[in-house]
Amino acid sequence: FLLDHLRKAVSRSVGLNKILDLLGIPTGILLGILFAVITLAIVKLLKGYFRMVAKGYRTILPGE
Repeated sequence: FLLDHLRKAVSRSVGLNKILDLLGIPTGILLGILFAVITLAIVKLLKGYFRMVAKGYRTILPGE
């Protein structure tokens, strides 16, 4: 019974892996671009925030 369960789980994961391999290249590229854009946006926001703090502006953040 347990072995049957394991066999089904393995075959399911192999099927998923095949699908992911087929979609892998475009999905990976899209995720990479999305991640890079989000990272750049966060870095820009942080740089702008620290620049404002350095100049002595009063920064308004939630919770202040």
